[in-house]
Amino acid sequence: AKEGLARELVNRIQNLRKEQDFEVTDRIRVRLQGTPAVEDAATVYRDYIAAEVLADSLVLDGDVAGEALELVGEETVTLAVSRV
Repeated sequence: AKEGLARELVNRIQNLRKEQDFEVTDRIRVRLQGTPAVEDAATVYRDYIAAEVLADSLVLDGDVAGEALELVGEETVTLAVSRV
């Protein structure tokens, strides 16, 4: 379940990169706030997620002003991405 959430986070972050017209090679910073399961998956799979989306940092933050997204099941996450 955690691995599936991690893959879904990668997908959503990649979509945000595209929406913001980032270059494929742009390094980014990711901030996220989510349900406990989402934050747990992001912590366990931090290195995988960061490598997949070219993130120099992936920070769990209690106050993210970003895009609120629904994930599988009842899980939700708010994501913010920015160029390094």
